[in-house]
Amino acid sequence: MKKLLLLVVVTLCGTFVSNAQDEPKVQFGVRAGLNISSVGGDAGKSKEGGSLTKSLAGFHIGGIVDINVAQNFYIQPGLYITTKGGKGSDYDDYYDEKIEEKARPVYLQIPVLASYRINIADNAKWHINVGPYMAFGLGGKYKITWSDEDDSDSYDYKLFSKTKEDGEEMDTPLKRFDAGLSFGTGVSISKFYVGVNYDLGLTNIDNQDLKKDNNDKWTTKNRNFMVSVGYNF
Repeated sequence: MKKLLLLVVVTLCGTFVSNAQDEPKVQFGVRAGLNISSVGGDAGKSKEGGSLTKSLAGFHIGGIVDINVAQNFYIQPGLYITTKGGKGSDYDDYYDEKIEEKARPVYLQIPVLASYRINIADNAKWHINVGPYMAFGLGGKYKITWSDEDDSDSYDYKLFSKTKEDGEEMDTPLKRFDAGLSFGTGVSISKFYVGVNYDLGLTNIDNQDLKKDNNDKWTTKNRNFMVSVGYNF
């Protein structure tokens, strides 16, 4: 019995060492997929006067570096082009007008994730990912439309750069820098990957210096749910 137990342990150790040696320490991959973004903070709460309460579909595309640092543990920095933002509507009782808004910023995003992998079958692993991200605004538009029974008018603001309105320069509604935490999970089969991810923005990206009744500053924060497919080389 002891010899049989020793044989099993040696076999398992040998299998682990063999698999560890076969798997490359560093791999590169590509990722792309669908975004369902929304806005948090005061701008995403209709009771507080915010009107960006609905989600907005978008996309992300980019690449990752998979670095194996310990058994089943990886560090995964990435670089993505990704859309965020939200949309919604409100009503101005004073002017008797409906107001519709849509914010679609485009970011260059850099996540650095810690990834734990669990073997679930031959060549198949379950990924559990968490880590911080930083994002830098590249562009996009913020559109606002006013309408009543007789007429409508709209205006587009450029995001992350100044916009001219009636000959005057207007500041962008959003700050360029964003940062937060990213949480996700997925499954890899051989070199293919499919997963979901959620970005929780922790930075107030509002650039308008608005104040609430209690004199607290108005907040706007990014929220983003992503479905990704990918391939590692």
